[in-house]
Amino acid sequence: MVDGDEMTRESLRVAEMCKPVLAKRHPVVQGAALAELVSLWLAGHEERVREQVLEAHIGVVRELTKVNAARLWGSRETRQ
Repeated sequence: MVDGDEMTRESLRVAEMCKPVLAKRHPVVQGAALAELVSLWLAGHEERVREQVLEAHIGVVRELTKVNAARLWGSRETRQ
């Protein structure tokens, strides 16, 4: 059985390890590196489910963006 809380903790640990690698690089380079990693991850899924998996992933990214924007910019986002 997969422990959701442990998976979340592990995901956050891995993300923290990646942050220094991406830090201070141009946003285009950051985005391209993340796109490469996501495409590799997605390619590891069966072709028949890739679209569903990608849509679910994009939904999670959208929700996390709200949380992280609030952390970065305060309760109301001021960055345009």
